[in-house]
Amino acid sequence: MGNLTSRRTLLRFGMVGVGGALLAACAPAPTPTPVPPPKPAAEAPKPAAPPPTPVPPTPTPAPAKPTAAPQPTAAPKPTAAPTATTAAAEKPKPGPAVEVNYYIQWLGPTQTPYYEKMVKEFEASHPNIKVKLENITGQDSLAQLQARFAAGRAPDVFLLNSGSYAPFAAKGVLLPLDDLMAADKEMSKSLFWEPALAMGTVKGKLVASPYSILPAGMFYNEDMFKKAGVTVPKEGWTYSKDLVATAKALTNDAKGANKTWGWERCCGIPEYTQMSAFEAWWFTEDGTKSLLTEKRTVEAFQWYGDMYTRHKVAPLSGAEENWNGFWSGRLAMIRIFPWALQPLIDQVKFKWNIVRVPKEYAEGSEVWTNVYLMPRTTKAPQETFELLKYATYRVWKFRNEMPPFKKEVEGWTATDKEHNLQAFVDQMTTDSKWLARLHTHPKTDEISRVISSHFDSVLVGKKDVQTMLKDADKELSTILGRE
Repeated sequence: MGNLTSRRTLLRFGMVGVGGALLAACAPAPTPTPVPPPKPAAEAPKPAAPPPTPVPPTPTPAPAKPTAAPQPTAAPKPTAAPTATTAAAEKPKPGPAVEVNYYIQWLGPTQTPYYEKMVKEFEASHPNIKVKLENITGQDSLAQLQARFAAGRAPDVFLLNSGSYAPFAAKGVLLPLDDLMAADKEMSKSLFWEPALAMGTVKGKLVASPYSILPAGMFYNEDMFKKAGVTVPKEGWTYSKDLVATAKALTNDAKGANKTWGWERCCGIPEYTQMSAFEAWWFTEDGTKSLLTEKRTVEAFQWYGDMYTRHKVAPLSGAEENWNGFWSGRLAMIRIFPWALQPLIDQVKFKWNIVRVPKEYAEGSEVWTNVYLMPRTTKAPQETFELLKYATYRVWKFRNEMPPFKKEVEGWTATDKEHNLQAFVDQMTTDSKWLARLHTHPKTDEISRVISSHFDSVLVGKKDVQTMLKDADKELSTILGRE
């Protein structure tokens, strides 16, 4: 089941770049930027094939990252914080010349020029700072980063998604950013969404600074709904009743190119939005005990497995899976993140929109963040923070992702009147701090891979859900019990 593994890879590699390897299949890891899949249908432009996905383990996470990336979309200037132009103008007084190493993963050919231009503009406004931009590619980009730390050559600032940094935090190698933000007039912690800060906070210290927010939303193909005579989803719909019925109505019995599917997850096995709606989770808040055999957890996994093996509304393999099917117009609904907005706007011809993810016992909630991190070993923390701040005010606009600043969001939703961006914002009002359990757990990569591999046995018909969870529970308990 190589395709099952590739789904995990998506999320593992996170959403560091625009539209590439999505945050590891919810198992965090360094993340290539999520990008659209290869073009399966004639009416849709052909996206580049995604790199290894997993979200990494990344968990990824994130979201595999193709090479093509969306073009920047104009966005409003920040209201509560200085705009990019203002930030550049209010440059600090030149000091001794220093070099800052800026480490990025999975930049595609259309993204690299933007970052290079941004670095040149930063250097022009900060004449004492020279930036060395490094773009690291390959499935082992996270391993390369870890090797650099082990060799004492950690970059001064680097990008990951919120599901990938836990191993670094566990080793105590990340520099807390609280004091730098407290002393800064332009980027204080009070400007950010609290859930985003929570996912970057370990033992009371902020070690991962968000530069874009990625709440999950249910994307749907309006043309497919209209053709099938099916009512489009509305906020307040449920997993067990509404999503199942809607997906069935949009799945046909045709073969080959005429086959359509009602629903598919993206980058998560299973997705955290659905787990949270069922008030289920994998382990306790203190990270020491498995919850895989608890009633709500069993129910959540059963629903997930049934969508594939009983209701058969989702593809198990082939070009239809993940966003490939949605881009090609053969998949009616898929849960993905704001990184998909620009690729869809640029590349598909059918009408589509977004609705808030379903609920069950509670509102479903899943929020990832792309983050900047600094190691304790940086020799120029203040100059590096200047670069971190400069990029934070710009990169989310280039990628057309949800800004990390609360007062920027209203302007962001106004940039696209055709699509319901408010669905992402509304989810931010739901308590999503539970996801920090995964993001900040030092064994998150291993945990995600274990659960994903066990769940594959259900998808291929080797085990029922309860047997699978009992087996996974034993392995997870061993992992959590290790020092």
